[in-house]
Formats: sequence, structure tokens, C-alpha cells
Amino acid sequence: MPYISDWERRDLDGSLYALIGKLKEHARTVEPEDGRVNYVISKIMRELYTPNSYSRLNAGMGVLESAKQEFYRTVVVPYENKKIIENGDI
Repeated sequence: MPYISDWERRDLDGSLYALIGKLKEHARTVEPEDGRVNYVISKIMRELYTPNSYSRLNAGMGVLESAKQEFYRTVVVPYENKKIIENGDI
């Protein structure tokens, strides 16, 4: 779960919003931004989940999977539900 304390969020958010702003800035001028987002995620994972051991690598894979599921649950599902209401279900 990505739910950390308020002070931890405040500590990280300034740097995150600066990075997000930079990625959005590039997205307006150079497409696609997906490569840049992938680079950022990959770089963070390499820096935080080495030295390589099975347990560290496995933990890193778990973090990625949890982040994917959180994105699906909080962003994709509400979008899909909205579209079902607008267009009907299959």
C-alpha cells in the first residue's frame, strides 16, 4: 500500500512534483513521454533495489506489482466505470 504518513508525503512531494512537472513539460514538446516515465521508474528501481540478491529483487518486483494494482484500482477502474455509465456495459 502506498499510504505513508503526512510528513513522509510532504518530504517527498516537492521532489516528485518537480519531476512530474519536468515530465509534463517534455510531454508538450516531445512525444511520447512513456519512455521518460519508464526511464524514471527503472532508474529508481535500480538505485533502490540493488545490490542484487533474490530477496531485494523479489521485493522490487513486489513494489512494481503493487504500484500497478494501485494505479488500476484508483485510476483505471473509476475511468472504466464512468465509461460504462456513459456508453453501457458489454
